[in-house]
Amino acid sequence: MVVGCGRKAAVDPGPELQIVGESTRLRIEDPVPRTSPWFDGARVTLVAARGETLVTYHAQTARAQFTPFTRASFARALITGGDPCGHAPSARALRSGRVRGRLAGGNLALLAALAGTGYAPGFDGAIVVLEDVNEAVYRVDRMLRQLLLAGAFDGCRAIVFGQCTDCPEESDDGRRTLDDVVSELADHLRVPALLGVPVGHVADQWALPLGADAEVDADALLVSVNW
Repeated sequence: MVVGCGRKAAVDPGPELQIVGESTRLRIEDPVPRTSPWFDGARVTLVAARGETLVTYHAQTARAQFTPFTRASFARALITGGDPCGHAPSARALRSGRVRGRLAGGNLALLAALAGTGYAPGFDGAIVVLEDVNEAVYRVDRMLRQLLLAGAFDGCRAIVFGQCTDCPEESDDGRRTLDDVVSELADHLRVPALLGVPVGHVADQWALPLGADAEVDADALLVSVNW
């Protein structure tokens, strides 16, 4: 089952956070498969209830039409056991480097909403993958800085930003671009960074296994999953 928010005007973290708050009352005793596909808010709720014990997929929603690219990645992830990611020729290397770590992250707005709560995921030792939809550059900057100041990025090994769908390429005054904002974060953290990988509210996207071990080679525009 794939549960998700799909393509919407904006990501509203409110409903998911209400469910997360209620999840503290849950006792989930039935065994849950280690690998389970979810999207955005559904994953937030599941991880809050179970802890970071699952490999959960940031993937296309079931109601969406799967493109050949998306279907192939989904099949490699859940059927053949291949690498669901790989080379991202349309991505841009913002900071060089090659590192390994576990994949973590998801929708930026939801992660920012969880900052400072007991449900915020830890990024220590992680390759942090982010995406969003319909956000101005200044809002992306604000959410990234919120997470930075909250210590969320402490110990992270790389920043991989997917698609910021329907986001303006630069700020209202034209002085800062999304590339600038993500580059500043990567330079501050001194970690490799990619921008524009196929993850997010787009038709062609990877079935990204959050929680799995992976390797990022920014110069080669490559994200490889190590099963």
